[in-house]
Amino acid sequence: IEYPVDVSYTSDERFKRWKYTSYNFTLAYFSSTYLVKSKERDNNGPTHTGLFNLYLDEFDEQWTTQIEGFDYVIINGGHWFYRPSVFYENHQIVGCHYCLIDNVKDLTKFYGFRKAFRTAFRAINSLENFKGVTFLRTFAPPHFENGLWNDGGNCVRTKPFRSKEIALDGDNLEFYMIQIEEFKRAQKEGRKKGKKYRLMDMTHASLLRPDGHPSRYGHWPNENVTLYNDCVHWCLPGPIDNWNDFLLQMLKMEGIRSHQERLISGGKRMRFKLPPHYELQLIQFFTMEKTLDKTVSIKAFLLTLSLIFVSSIPLSLLKTSHSRFSLPLPFPFPSSSEKKCDVFTGKWVPYPQGPYYSNETCRLIVDQQNCIKFGRPDTEFMKWRWKPHDCELPLFDAAQFLEIVRGKSMAFVGDSVGRNQMESLVCLLAHEAYPLDISRNSSADVNYFKRWFYADYNFTLAAFWSPFLVKSGGAHINGHSINGLISLYLDEPDEAWTNEIEKFDYVIVSVGQWFFRPLLFYEAGRLLGCHICNQNNITSVSKYYAYKMAFRTAFRTLLSLKNYTGMTFLRTFLASHFENGDWDKGGNCPRTKPFTSNEMKLQEFNKEFYWVQVEELREAEEKGKKIGLTFELMNTTEIMWLRPDGHPNGYGHSMIKNASVYDCVHWCLPGPIDTLNEFLLYLMKKDVLLQLKVKLMRNA
Repeated sequence: IEYPVDVSYTSDERFKRWKYTSYNFTLAYFSSTYLVKSKERDNNGPTHTGLFNLYLDEFDEQWTTQIEGFDYVIINGGHWFYRPSVFYENHQIVGCHYCLIDNVKDLTKFYGFRKAFRTAFRAINSLENFKGVTFLRTFAPPHFENGLWNDGGNCVRTKPFRSKEIALDGDNLEFYMIQIEEFKRAQKEGRKKGKKYRLMDMTHASLLRPDGHPSRYGHWPNENVTLYNDCVHWCLPGPIDNWNDFLLQMLKMEGIRSHQERLISGGKRMRFKLPPHYELQLIQFFTMEKTLDKTVSIKAFLLTLSLIFVSSIPLSLLKTSHSRFSLPLPFPFPSSSEKKCDVFTGKWVPYPQGPYYSNETCRLIVDQQNCIKFGRPDTEFMKWRWKPHDCELPLFDAAQFLEIVRGKSMAFVGDSVGRNQMESLVCLLAHEAYPLDISRNSSADVNYFKRWFYADYNFTLAAFWSPFLVKSGGAHINGHSINGLISLYLDEPDEAWTNEIEKFDYVIVSVGQWFFRPLLFYEAGRLLGCHICNQNNITSVSKYYAYKMAFRTAFRTLLSLKNYTGMTFLRTFLASHFENGDWDKGGNCPRTKPFTSNEMKLQEFNKEFYWVQVEELREAEEKGKKIGLTFELMNTTEIMWLRPDGHPNGYGHSMIKNASVYDCVHWCLPGPIDTLNEFLLYLMKKDVLLQLKVKLMRNA
């Protein structure tokens, strides 16, 4: 379209400035290899690549004093942190990265990387006159093979990787996660000062392009000689052009946000007439004891909708020539009949379309529940759906789910059946996005404390192993092979999850099967009694008492956490379906069809577990209302009792041993457990719409 004019204020190629005169647009580049103040200490250093002083708490004024005049700032950094460096804070040496200086502690390159980004973002947040948008372009991994960049490494591939050929791990994952964590921190602080941050996540896309580097086909800027094998920078033209495709799309979305903000903050209370079908839905949604005006404030309506859904609206929809309000809602307002519907009362009906996913479309199905992989011959168990009596349970919509949780976090707390539900959710979401496994960043036990990160949505999904919810001793993670005596401290929460849970926006709590085991019960540090411990002079105490106290302690802990503002779901107890013996006495579950509602009633001991949970939830719910916390019941006990056909039985493999087991506790993937996440999404949408209603009423 146009060539720019070079208006650089210096001949230094590290600081370029171009002017597109027809558009009055200025484009600039500021070289800042470490983002903070730095100085070369030794041009040779331990690796002959230089040794640098990094002043990790001091701004690099070569860019921080210049950007207040810019509308968009794209910040990035990473590869220079591999070089040896000495770290300064408060004008004192605090450590280094591979500096080999006596009495200076090696803090690793990651320490310097984190501190540098923290200081860079702090600089931006401190600029009173900077009103622009800051984009973080995430770390682009190098692709050296057969050696490091200065040790003969090269990048000779000529095709992209497929997603299964390479994983984001090691240094690349660490750099990436540090950036994300510091970005979220800066975004939170910046929001208080009106600063805008956007994530331009190019890490995974770039990881898949080992073929896009110059390798040996490049030259130094000022010398007509071939440089070292370059597997860091990118050929022009090449994959890096796609970064600007992303940038343009993000700028378009920024235009939508700015337009919405101008409408909202215009100062006048603008009103408009809705199209008839939206009028009807809104009237049904707001039906109360009084008649509401059929017009709605655009100020309130656009504010709430834009906060939740604007990032999913294509730009083209804003250019329509139809009504002034023609944007489709991401999901419909519930009708008055739907508001009264109990989605947990109904029956299983045939669904010939089959499951949401398979081994071909979800590569993350674990062997423990991968029934088809290990030879289950029948497939009918995957072809049923839950049908409420008086309404419809919507199909799971991965795009809807991810939009609702954008920028949020969700945790499943409990035993392995809760983790089973989380694994179902990961596969349901695979239609839209695959997550990064960041479990090792938070736990050494990556099987039982799982953590996934959906970078495009800034969404974290976690599972916390806590089979009793309270502190326990002797609870071995090897599962059914261990049947020893376990001590439960019924009035002490399990810190494995309670120390982390304040960070999460949605928490799904569920436990059950482990309470059938031999147990010792403690309260106030004293032995209270036991369940089938077979020890003299110890009072026998029912497992139901322990179950009640465990939930009471868990819920009281959530209510007492100062910084917990999340929504808590209780997913009720799921009974096992062993026939012809207990789990350790040859029992199995060979059925291939659901029970009818009259065919098999839930046993009394399972009902007792259910009612204990419900009573404790209702008490927590009442207390939560007084302090603004929401507790929600996911009433699935009877529903899943009707599905004896949904377990792995002999078609799964133990997590610990590579052998088949008769498993009538967990659920095949895909299978009936996917329905639990249909319920979860339904309840989340219900909550979003409730919050929307409150905001609309407040601003009407």
